[in-house]
Formats: sequence, structure tokens, C-alpha cells
Amino acid sequence: MMFQLLRSLFAWTILSVVCQTSWAQFTTTLNIPPDVAPSQIDSDTQLNLGDGGVTSNGFSAGNPNGSSTNVEMNITGGTVGRDFAARSGSVVNMSGGWMGRSSDAFSGSTFNFSGGTIDEVFGARFGSNVRLSGGVVYDGFRGFGGSQVAIYGGDFRIDGEPIIGLESIGDTLQFDPPDGSVLSGTFMDGNPFAFLIYGDEYQWISNDKFYPGVLTLHEAAVPSPGQTFITASIDPVPKGIRDGQTVVVDAGGVVGESFNMGQNSSLIVQVGGIVAEELEAIDASITMTGGVIERYAKLIGGEIAISSGTIGTFFEVRNGTTVDLTGGSIDTHFTLLTDSTLNINGGTVGDYFRAGHSSGVSTKVVVNLEKGSIGRYSHAHAGSTINLMGGTIAQDFTLETGATLNILGGSIGRDLEALPGSVINLSGGAIGFGLDAYDSEVNVSGGTISSAFAAHGNTTVNVTGGFLYGSLAAIDTSTINLSGGTIQTDLYANSGSTWNVSGGVAGHYFEARNGSRVNFIGGSFGGSFDAFAGSEVHLSGGEFRLDGVPFIPDGVTPLAALQGTLSGTLADGTPFVLSPQNFDSLAAGTTTLHGMMLPSVGPSLILASTDNVPSGIRGGQTLIVDSGATLASHFNAGWGSTLVIEEGATVGWNLEAAGANVIVAGGETAALEAYFGTTVVVKGGNVVDLDVYDGATAEILAGTIGSPLKVHAGGTISLLGGTLGDQLFAEEGSSAHLFGTEFLVDGVDIRDMLEENVPFTLEDRDVTLSGLLADGSPFSFDIQDEAYFPFIHFHSDALLTLTLVLPGDFNSDGKVDEEDYSIWQGAYGATIASRFSGGDADGDHDVDGRDILIWQRQLGIDINSMRASQAVPEPPSLVILAWAVVAWGTWKTGRALPGG
Repeated sequence: MMFQLLRSLFAWTILSVVCQTSWAQFTTTLNIPPDVAPSQIDSDTQLNLGDGGVTSNGFSAGNPNGSSTNVEMNITGGTVGRDFAARSGSVVNMSGGWMGRSSDAFSGSTFNFSGGTIDEVFGARFGSNVRLSGGVVYDGFRGFGGSQVAIYGGDFRIDGEPIIGLESIGDTLQFDPPDGSVLSGTFMDGNPFAFLIYGDEYQWISNDKFYPGVLTLHEAAVPSPGQTFITASIDPVPKGIRDGQTVVVDAGGVVGESFNMGQNSSLIVQVGGIVAEELEAIDASITMTGGVIERYAKLIGGEIAISSGTIGTFFEVRNGTTVDLTGGSIDTHFTLLTDSTLNINGGTVGDYFRAGHSSGVSTKVVVNLEKGSIGRYSHAHAGSTINLMGGTIAQDFTLETGATLNILGGSIGRDLEALPGSVINLSGGAIGFGLDAYDSEVNVSGGTISSAFAAHGNTTVNVTGGFLYGSLAAIDTSTINLSGGTIQTDLYANSGSTWNVSGGVAGHYFEARNGSRVNFIGGSFGGSFDAFAGSEVHLSGGEFRLDGVPFIPDGVTPLAALQGTLSGTLADGTPFVLSPQNFDSLAAGTTTLHGMMLPSVGPSLILASTDNVPSGIRGGQTLIVDSGATLASHFNAGWGSTLVIEEGATVGWNLEAAGANVIVAGGETAALEAYFGTTVVVKGGNVVDLDVYDGATAEILAGTIGSPLKVHAGGTISLLGGTLGDQLFAEEGSSAHLFGTEFLVDGVDIRDMLEENVPFTLEDRDVTLSGLLADGSPFSFDIQDEAYFPFIHFHSDALLTLTLVLPGDFNSDGKVDEEDYSIWQGAYGATIASRFSGGDADGDHDVDGRDILIWQRQLGIDINSMRASQAVPEPPSLVILAWAVVAWGTWKTGRALPGG
């Protein structure tokens, strides 16, 4: 403190020698310190503020009423509090020290600034005279209309280009910087400066403004740049550097506040180095391999490469700056403006990042994110383009009007918002839960969206690919165009909205609400469809059938309420089926069918492992899903088609068949729905979920049926073998037929009540039915009329029959013997109408090599001994066994049998 006092007294002594003539004109002189500053000074008063001196916030040089005269304030050090005011009749000379933010020079005042620092938001008001020749001027300088502002220095540039008319020392130019430009140069003391000129719509604290006719530039002598290469830990660090100068901020090195970097200067920040807040760089180069750049740093043009280290909060770049982030971190409230580019290939950007200007004025900026992350609550503003190729953008990202988000990879967190006029293009990567689009455009050609996607206002959503796991709702007057891809779960068409479906998969549940319009010309119904009263639904296509009966619509009259199974082919050639049993509902007067010319049917035989597989097959086509092949979910097998699923194949969910023949010989099938006119034969493999609807039949000969197996009203199932899960539903009006060699009710053998190959109706409920199916597979059902999971449910009005069979007894004489072999031999290769007779031992209606093997195993059994003791048959003769071996080999190779 004593040192500061002696230094101030020395300064005032020198000042009195230089300015003794003018000093004699003041009645009162205050030297701060040692004097204590009042809250204001008035006429004929001089105040000298030096190191250690302080004036209070709101200090006034001159009377606020403007009546003062002959007021002088000289600032060579110390601190002037915020909201300082230079009033009429005052002269302020500042060559050092600090002036707080929100200070003003009012009408009738003169402010001469040659050194020190002026904090944010200084105003040269109407009638004031402000001269700038040195020091550091923070952001937000305002030269208001009617003021006079003069800048003395050199290397004056506008947007990096020299200003014409200031070629020689002494040249003077009245200059109006255009809105959106950067005025830069070097003060007379050698400090670089930059003013960011923006119009009224950009009146941020961080922006500057000179109103027309206010600014005059004076070309003056500028000292040459100092030391070319400066190491901060050992060399004196100036307040700024200029063209050709480099500062290395190494371990222990510190660069002070408000450091200014001029054009073509360089800053290298290493581990352990510190650059204090308010760094400002104009068309300069910064490299960070460690260390810290503190808050409020600003880059105007140039580039910065960050591989490690930290940049503090409120970092701002603009005017074509390139930021390359490969490591380290940029703290919260980072703002990217005006033609700048951010490349992220590592590292993190904190919360509240902004690409573009929040005023809504378009500022062309680009963000390329390949690796690394951007934090929460970030925004992309007008004119910005975000290219997400990898890495992550955290939750609550907002796409403002005029912004574009291109997602090619990576992921974006939950609660993404697209505001009016913005665009989202999703071709890869993932969007998390919750996407709300308002009067915007969303284009989905790939990638995934998690759930809860809502299109509001006049939003347009174009889905040509990709996968939407959750719901998609069209709200207000929005339009959804679905031509590809898959929407997995719920789709909603709300009042005023439009859905146009020409391809792809339309969800597990589609709801057309009152006042909506849905146009179907292609694609697949992923699940149930519900057209509410007051909605408008149009189905365009052909080959329409109602409960299997063909009809031709008039294209004008809406259908009555859906009562039966409606099937057909959409205009793109994809079969469809709608049924109330699958919770499809078409309210009366909502749905109109439009007959159209259909594309020609594709190839008659399609092998899934080698051929192009369509989204559905039509009459006359056969699709074989062979070993190693996969059939996608939501496939449709139309009327008159055949689908064969072989061992080693995989079939997805929601396989729908109407009027088709489906043979499951093996593989894994997730879910199969059989509608009117369809026959399903399961000979092997695993069907996880099987529904048999009205007018459809299913025969289970072998394999595994998971849970649940549902037989709906009008549906028929025959169980001859295989393994069932613990859930079987036989609804009212359905039929279930069991074929076996042993039946017990609550443990009591009932075979004495049964006649071979004659169905027996079992009306008992709430009992346990067990036994052996025709292929020898054991079963046990707790038949419940009303029960809870897990359960086997047979409605009391469902038909349940038991048929006692003796496989291999082809003449139904109650025994398996050589006569039956003769029947098989004569019928080999034939199709038999009545199962378990005429050479059919496995109940599949075909006489083939499998049947003779069953006959061989059963040889010697008769129905009476089977009832009494289940005796083991005697071994067959060697001759019969030899014939069986020959028959098996012939069936496998396809050669004719001897004597056949």
C-alpha cells in the first residue's frame, strides 16, 4: 500500500510540472489516492485517479443536470466503478487503469482514451466527443448518432481488407462501417483492436455499433511489433501481439486479461499454461495442446486447433473462424457465428452450445461431428447446418427456424425439437425418445427414431427408409408420406392431418381419427388398422375379396362397417388383409376402395437366399425361405400364393397370409397370422406366435409352437404332433382337433370310449387332458373355460374333438400288418383326402417315405392291445424290414419303387 501511495504522489508531481498552467484554473484538486473520491465532482474541479485509487459505481464527472464547467478527470491507474458518466463540461483523459462496464460520455463531454481498459458497453452519447488511440476496449462500444468518435492508429481494415484513403500518416477518413462487418486495426500504442459492427437486430452486449456520420479514422504512426517469439513463462507478455508474432504459453506461463491478437499472429497454449479471460483474436491462429483459455474468449476469423486442454464458458467464434476439436473440452455457452465451422473429432462441447445467432438472422455456420459430444440444451439457429456423422448430441437439442440437421451416424438424445422452417435429414444414426417437429420438414431415409415422434402444424414428414421404433403422430395439418422404411408401433392421423402410404411398413397399430385422411396405395399394414367415424380412408388396388368372395368396388361408395375379412392387393402389388378379429375396424362410411390396374405378378418361384424378395407374394407365386435366408417382418402372402419355410430359415414378426398355402418345414418364425382361406401346415421348426383366424386352418404335425397359439372364431386347428407352449386359446366358435394314440381326462384313460379314426367331442372343461399325439409327443393341457396366465383356454362353445389313431393302420382294421404295407406301396406318391388311411401314416395327406418308416415302427400293434397294455410290438420280419429300407432310400433319392 505504501508503494502504491508513493507511486501516485510521484505521478501527480510529474503531472503538475507538465500541466501546471491548467492546474491553476481549478479551485479543487483531488488526488485518489490518498484522497477519497466523492460520488461526483462539479465545476472547477480536477480529479486524478492513480494506482490503488477507486471511484464508486455511478460516479459522475460533472453535475448530472449538465450545468458544470471546467471539470477534468485524469485516469492513469486504479479502478473506475461501473456506470461512470462523463457529463457536460467535463474532459476525461484515460491512459491507464480500469473503467467499469456500462459507462457513458454524455453531451458536452470529451473523452480521450490512450491506455488502460474500458469494460463492456461504453456509450458515446449525442453531443459527446470521444478519441481512441490506445489501450483495450471491450465489447459493446456504441457511437450513437450525433456523437463524434475518432480512432487514431494504423493498419485499418474492414473484414480483413485495407480501407482505401488511409495510405499516409495524417490521412483522415470519415467512415461508416457496414452492419455485419469487422473494423480492425492497431492503436497508436501498438495494441490491436477490433470492433464487430452489427445492426439493431444484433444488439448484444458483445457487439459494437457506429451510427452514420459518427466515426472518423486518423492514420497515425504505430510502433513496430515487438519481440517475434515470446515464451510466457520467461518473457514479458504484452497486452497484444500483431502480424508475425507468436506467444507460447507454456507450463507456468500466464497471459493476462483482455489479450488482443492481430492478423496473422499466433498463440500456442501448452499443458500448465493459462490465458486469462477476454482473449480476442482477429484472423489469428491458436493451437491448444493443453492448458486453459479462460471465459469470454472471442475469435474473429482465423483458426483454432484443440487437442487437449480447456476453453472456458461463453467462448465465441465468428467471421469464418475454423475450430478443430480433437480432444479436450469447450465449456458451456459456446457460440459459433457467421460463416464459421466447427469440426469435432474428439473431445467435448458443453451444455448450451449455439450454432448461429439467436436473433433469427441467418448466419451461415457448419458443425461436423464425427466423434466426441455436444452437451444438453443446445441450439442450431437460422443458417446453421449440423452434420452428425458419429459421436453424440445430448438431450433437449433445438433446431431453430432456418437450421438444418443432417444425421448420417452417431446419436442424438431425447426431446429433439424442430421449430418452424427447420429441416431434419435422417439417413443413419439414431434419434432418441421424443421428436417434436413444428411447421418443419423431416426426411427419413435410414437410421432409427426411438419413439414419440409428433408432427405439428404444417410439418411434412417423408419416410423412404429407416426404422421408427415408437409412435408417429400427425397433428394439426401435417402430412406424412410413407414410401419405405418401417414404423414399428403406433401411427396416429389426427384431425386435419394427411397420411399418404405408398410403401414401407405402417406400424403395429394405425389409427385414423375423426377429420383425418389416409391414402393407401402401397406398403404393408404392420398390424391393426382403425378408421374412426369421421375419418376418410382410401385404399387403391385390386383383387379385393370379402371373406374370400371377389368383388369389384365402384371407387365412389364408402364401405359399410367392416364385418368380415377384407383382403386384396394394393396398387404397388403388395397384398393386404384387414379383419375385425385382429382388431381392424373400419367405421361405416369411412373407407372407399379404388380399383386400379395392378402391376404384373412377379416370378412364379422365388428362392429367398438368392433372389430379390418382395414385401408380399400373389396368386401363382411360391416363395421358398431356405436355409440361411431371412424373411423380414410384415411379409404378406396373398390369395393363391405358397410360402415354404425350410430348416435353417428365419422369418420375422407379423407374417400375414390370406388365401395362401403356408408350409413350415423348419426354421424360426416369430409370428404367423393365418386369415380366411389360408392353410398352414407345420412339419418342423419353431413358430413362436400363431394366430388362426376365421376361415383359416392350421395343421401341426411336428415342430414347436410357442406361446400363445390362438384359434379365433371360425378358425380350425389340428394337432397331430410336435410341442406346444403353455398358452393355447380356443375362442368361442373355433375348432380344435387332437389326433393321438392315448387320451386321459384327469388321469383316466378314455381310449375305450373312442373309435379309431372317429372324432369324439369332448365337452368337459376345467379338467386336465393329457396323452400322446399321433407322432408320439406327450401333451398335457389344463383345459380352462376361464383362467389366467399361464393357461390353456378352451371356450365352452369351442369345438374340441379327440381322434384315436393307429398310425400305419392304412385299412382301419385295428392293426398294423403286411396288408397295410401293400396299401402304402400301391398309393406311394399319392395325396390322400382322409388322413391316417390309404398309406398316410403321419397325417399330412401325402404318401411318402416318412409314412413307411412310421409303419415299420408300428408293425404288430393292434388297437385292442394298445388300449389294454400298450404292448411292445414283435420285431418285423427281415423281409418287411428290407422293403422298408429300400422304400426309405428310394423316397430320399426320388427313384421309382420296384413294382410301383
